[in-house]
Amino acid sequence: MMTINDIKKYVVCINGGSGVVFQPMDQEYSYILTAKHVFDDIATALYNNLVSIQYYDNGANSFVTVAKFALNEGVNYFPHQTEGIDIAILKISRLNVGSQIIIKDDIFIDRADYILGGFPGIRRKKEQININWLRMDMGVTIIGDRSNQKVEADVSKNQNQQELSGSSGGGIFKLSEKNILLAGIQSGVVSGEEALGRIEFTPIKVFADIVENSNQALEPILPAYMKCFSFLRDEAFRLEVDIFNEKDIVSIRNYLKNKVPDIVQSGITPTAIKRFFETRLLVSKSDAEILFEKNIWLVWLEFLTVLNIIKYQAFEEEQVTEIFNNYRLIYSNYTGEWTELLVNDLQYADYIGLADNALIFIGTDSKPAGTRKVMPGKLRSDISRVFDKTKFMTDGGIDPYNKFTFVHISYLQQECIITKLAEYQDKNEEELLTELKKQYNELFRL
Repeated sequence: MMTINDIKKYVVCINGGSGVVFQPMDQEYSYILTAKHVFDDIATALYNNLVSIQYYDNGANSFVTVAKFALNEGVNYFPHQTEGIDIAILKISRLNVGSQIIIKDDIFIDRADYILGGFPGIRRKKEQININWLRMDMGVTIIGDRSNQKVEADVSKNQNQQELSGSSGGGIFKLSEKNILLAGIQSGVVSGEEALGRIEFTPIKVFADIVENSNQALEPILPAYMKCFSFLRDEAFRLEVDIFNEKDIVSIRNYLKNKVPDIVQSGITPTAIKRFFETRLLVSKSDAEILFEKNIWLVWLEFLTVLNIIKYQAFEEEQVTEIFNNYRLIYSNYTGEWTELLVNDLQYADYIGLADNALIFIGTDSKPAGTRKVMPGKLRSDISRVFDKTKFMTDGGIDPYNKFTFVHISYLQQECIITKLAEYQDKNEEELLTELKKQYNELFRL
């Protein structure tokens, strides 16, 4: 589980305000998401028309100062063009702070337990910046909409305006198992008179307006791997074995990695797949933030590569829908044994568009204790027969456990390759392809 300490390297001090480092679909630059009004006093003698950014370096356990620079709108400074919408993006040379932040846009479904991170003026002393300047207010609750696309939140400790001043541009975060979720950027307190514990922030989705109007100078506020599967190639097809089998599996691992460019050249991207299917890709539709996490797209890359080997000679983006109607890959960030999902959750997942006897692949954040195919009818005989048919999301209301075969996605590596290593030995590329097709075809029944 991520902790509050994992947030600190992403919160930056900008002049008299704050900001959040976000690594977008760009390998050369980092973006600082902040509030426009942070720069209202940039022309004063205090800042002399220059921007000063300081961020925490975990490795050095100290703050690093970025070389000061002048704002150049359309080049390194991109404010929202609508008056009253108080957000801006700074585009600077890449900061190596990591890329564990993903966006969270379901804030009105999931309202509790957020964290406000920033550098309030009350903590800024005359000495050099240090970690004590950074303040994290926990227990933030989402309240509701305000004007100018802002959202009101309760910081819960009755902080007054003086305590919060300087946190403007800071982030509204939430912690998950492997990521920091960014919900928005703080704009200020609700009002000078009221203040106590109430703030306004701009949801992260509003930053898309800035990107859209940047004349292609900015990439979407999404992780780089959402732009192209090529960013995931090195992490795909790990095919983990013990040291005695490592020399036997290297050729297969390299062969599969070398097939990744076929998927990249097809034009199919994580962003396109997400656009086509959204939460239909998930076991539970309420876990929408998973769609921005790396693991689900690693699984999809490996799945598409296998399909490319056995059936689709050259992918086109339009074929993704065809694939989704022939086979279904659905994902959960569940870390327990995947078969536990069969007891309840999986029978109510989205299977619309699938015909009888379809093959369902399940991806999870955990490696299963074993691999098995669960055949049609087997589940309903092993699990309680009392179930709510009205919740089935299938064509014609069919029972998914009586019609579909379920298998964990790891089967494609464990059963089709690792347990059959002897059958792949001393083969050239053409022979490897033939053997892989044979093993995959047995599973896909082709």
